Amino acid sequence: MNSTALVVGLLVPAVLILGVIDFRLRMRQPSARYRPTQPLNEARQVLYWRLVEAFPGGVVLPHMSFGRFLQRADAEAATAGENANAAGGIAHLSADFLVCRRDFSIVAAVMLDDGRSALRADPRHQFVLEGAGIALHRIPATDIPPPARLRDLMAHPAVNDCAP
Repeated sequence: MNSTALVVGLLVPAVLILGVIDFRLRMRQPSARYRPTQPLNEARQVLYWRLVEAFPGGVVLPHMSFGRFLQRADAEAATAGENANAAGGIAHLSADFLVCRRDFSIVAAVMLDDGRSALRADPRHQFVLEGAGIALHRIPATDIPPPARLRDLMAHPAVNDCAP
């Protein structure tokens, strides 16, 4: 009976230690489960480069989560928990592009309307951005304007101004 307890007492920790070692070794090896892909599809690449050309002195940021550029208006008075809850309410919303001045102050948010998702037309995007004083421009993927027209559009705070 004592020899069985001794074997179990030595075997169980040894198996656990070997399992931990095996896990750590596998974590150091590169994973074949992932591969790189282009972060912008073809239409978004076209719009990106046209925005860059339209605003040569500015900064164009792709795929911007609202939580990265918006905060509660009373953020200084709110608790950390309240700020986290408020950010959680907008964290899943994002703009395809954020057009900024060189000092990263925001000129406008741009959404590419490619018709792929009903979420793209989510009215919360407009509601939240309008409340923050940020113009939202929806650009149809089938008719991306040239840089000069994009520059004109950004000069006006109208929403859905590129609708066909």
